[in-house]
Amino acid sequence: LRYPLVLTSSKSRYYLHSSYRWIERLRKHRPHPKTEIHPETAATYGIQEGDEVIIETERGEIVQTAHLTERMHPKVINAAYGWWFPEGGAESQYDWEKSNFNILTSMEKLGKEFGTPNLKGIGCSIRRK
Repeated sequence: LRYPLVLTSSKSRYYLHSSYRWIERLRKHRPHPKTEIHPETAATYGIQEGDEVIIETERGEIVQTAHLTERMHPKVINAAYGWWFPEGGAESQYDWEKSNFNILTSMEKLGKEFGTPNLKGIGCSIRRK
C-alpha cells in the first residue's frame, strides 16, 4: 500500500486553531508541530523521538516533529494542525506550507453537515526526513 497508515488530527491545548503562534510563552510549551506515533510504528520506519518526519497523503506532504506515544494505535498517526511560523516572515507567508495540516486535505469532498474538509481518517505514509 502506498498509504498504509491512517492520519488524524487534534487540537493543541496551547493554541486556538492557528492563532497565537507568535506568543513566546506558548511557543515554549509547543515550539514545533508534533506528530504522535506509536513506538512500534516509529521503529518500523526508523523514526526516533524528536526526529523530523515527512507525512504524505495523495494531496501533498508536510514536515512535523515525531513524538512517540503508546496512546496511539500502531496504524494511526496524529498530526498537529493550524501551524505556521511567525519567525518565517511575510515574504514566505510565514512558512505555512511547511507543516500545515491543510496541505494534506482536500476541498473536493466536503462533509454534508457543515461543508468542511475531512481532517480524520486520511490514508498516509511517513518517513524520516
